Amino acid sequence: HERSLAAEIGNKARMLVGDRAAAELVETLMTLDLRAVVDSVRVDSYLSGAPLQPEQERRLMQMLKETSFPGDDFRQRVRREVIDWESISALAQGILSPTQMTSVRAIEAKARFDNMYRLATGVAAPPRIQPIR
Repeated sequence: HERSLAAEIGNKARMLVGDRAAAELVETLMTLDLRAVVDSVRVDSYLSGAPLQPEQERRLMQMLKETSFPGDDFRQRVRREVIDWESISALAQGILSPTQMTSVRAIEAKARFDNMYRLATGVAAPPRIQPIR
């Protein structure tokens, strides 16, 4: 269903804004969970006193896309539970500080927990409540 919805949105967007903008829109929609990971790392790193730099954010997003999609095939939305965390951790060590890597590992642990919870219960895990720092 998501694939047909993405195609429908892409077709309508192409008519309104052209091929390039439509492709960017579809890519954005299909990578929402990946973008949420980068946003979580950005916020957690900032709160930990080691904010991500724009180039680090860009490279982290690129790593997530490259390990989650074959080529540039954005026809199917990637969910957080299928992210290849081992590859991401290995690749991200080259661009992130140890404090930032702690943020990535915390998000990875939460994603793994959510996946195990979903598999065990058949329902999504409740959202994590962020502690006040």
